[in-house]
Amino acid sequence: MNYGVAKADQASAPLSPSPTASLSPEDAPDFDAPLVPSLWFSLEDEVSPSYDGLSGSSNQINVRGQIPLGAIAQKIPTLLLPHTLQLIKFKVPIVTSAPPGAQKGNGDTTLTFLEYLGSKEAKWVLGPLFKIPTASSADLGSGKWSGGPSGGYVYSHGMTVIGWFASTYFSFAGPKSRANVSQTEFQPQLSFALKNGWILGTSQMNFKYNWENNQWPAVPLGVRIARNYRYTGGQLAAGVEAEKNLAAVDGTPGWTFRLNFKYRFSSH
Repeated sequence: MNYGVAKADQASAPLSPSPTASLSPEDAPDFDAPLVPSLWFSLEDEVSPSYDGLSGSSNQINVRGQIPLGAIAQKIPTLLLPHTLQLIKFKVPIVTSAPPGAQKGNGDTTLTFLEYLGSKEAKWVLGPLFKIPTASSADLGSGKWSGGPSGGYVYSHGMTVIGWFASTYFSFAGPKSRANVSQTEFQPQLSFALKNGWILGTSQMNFKYNWENNQWPAVPLGVRIARNYRYTGGQLAAGVEAEKNLAAVDGTPGWTFRLNFKYRFSSH
């Protein structure tokens, strides 16, 4: 398996902490599942100490964000936005260090366009997902334009959040010399809001199935612990993750550790 593709495809009010010591149910994090219509950006450092079939380690920066177009349209009525388009989510991976012989640079960009519906406790999202071939080298991306359906569900009750997000995408354009893309990804989510702003839950746990070779390159199992800080302009969640890939496939990481910071802007 190509290491680069496996890794890169896998980111005016004064700031003053709120005196509240505990989190309300709506403060519980949505992790990586874009099921809460809020504006947020995150920066994540991802380290993989070892790989199956390769020597060396890697470091990757993931830049992620979510833009709630529904909220923007309400504040700017003259802005022409489709009623069904509510959320745009993006991810850009940047490999800063890699095993010997592997490339460094940015990978393909992921864009997700979502409509959400439901109640305060239970929410559904559905919409198209696209993979844009923006990789700085052939080893760091598929070289193909890909797209397909995505959707998810989240249920919040008390201090507990449970849900999932899934997508399936296929290549539809790009050089014939590059391999076709056909993959399904699934992310389960479980988190608990504890006292004093602490949060315990599953890591990103992005399961992947490659339909081209009928193989599971990613079967992760991991945990995340984070701390949520309130500010007058929003909330900052700082967390760490540890994740083990149970699939032994050449070119894929064994253990992965992440340090992430996510800032969610206040909707008020």
